[in-house]
Amino acid sequence: MTTLTKGSETLLDLTSTSFLSSYCGVQSSSIGDARLKSSPRYTLIQTPLPHRQLPSERVQWFETNPCCIFHAANCWDTGSQEQDLNTRESEVLTTTVNLLVCRMTSASLIFNAGNLPTPVPRIPIPPEHHEEELYYYSFSLTPRSHPRYIYGCTTTSPSASSTSTLGKSVKIDALTKLDVTRLIARGTVPDNPSPPEPIKGCVDTRSVSGILAPLSCSSSEEEDPIKIFTFPPNHYAQEARFVPRHNGVAEDDGWLLTYVFDESQIDEESGECGQGAKSELWVIDAKGMKEVAARIRLPQRVPYGFHGTWFSEEEGSEGAFW
Repeated sequence: MTTLTKGSETLLDLTSTSFLSSYCGVQSSSIGDARLKSSPRYTLIQTPLPHRQLPSERVQWFETNPCCIFHAANCWDTGSQEQDLNTRESEVLTTTVNLLVCRMTSASLIFNAGNLPTPVPRIPIPPEHHEEELYYYSFSLTPRSHPRYIYGCTTTSPSASSTSTLGKSVKIDALTKLDVTRLIARGTVPDNPSPPEPIKGCVDTRSVSGILAPLSCSSSEEEDPIKIFTFPPNHYAQEARFVPRHNGVAEDDGWLLTYVFDESQIDEESGECGQGAKSELWVIDAKGMKEVAARIRLPQRVPYGFHGTWFSEEEGSEGAFW
């Protein structure tokens, strides 16, 4: 897996790898460390063909505990600039690569998704390490604005924990918005008397029901770094896509687009959808995570699991989707 930012490239060398033999499968090992390699993004492109060899000092490797990363949620650079007194040109002196990933110690999600038996690890994995968590990596290595928000999907069902449903079909009845700037600050604040423990530490241990619970008098909804939009009963969604508002000011100024299906259209006896079953495209305010700006009735049902991307009219006219 590789992540790209404006100025760097990060390669994730994990202990879980895919392979092809007589059948498609996954090979996973809990022995050895996972590695992350970071290097300048454009060095190889700008170097003449006979000399395309990246200097070793420009490549840095970082090691972490064995893990499985299913998705990279976001990656960005931060740095400091200083001006050369002779040339008056600005130069980036220090750079940090920041990485947000969906991280697990267990690779059971990959095996379950491929309908393969999960192998027994050589080293026992504690039950809590099977949980999928949004994990933050930061390692020193050109500047870019700091991404603040991550949108995702979840379920309000207490029985649908990531341990019991990992890799299985889960009905999405809620969308989430995480203010990762504030969450990361909780774990990196200077002089923190009880900082989160590496790998197992967590900066917010609340469940979905805990986040949706009424707030105390001493706190407000605006202060909560996690917001959740819940769908009406029997309504289930897909992965949402963020669409920025034209000429928007803030990073979260826009909408979330997702397909929604009302399961009251399912026949109770047969459990099947009738010919007239239809899905809707919902447009949800991504800033407040409360208002439904529009509901568009579609001509047919969209099966669970379908999602896509968004192209503006300008991008479409330029053939961005080809």
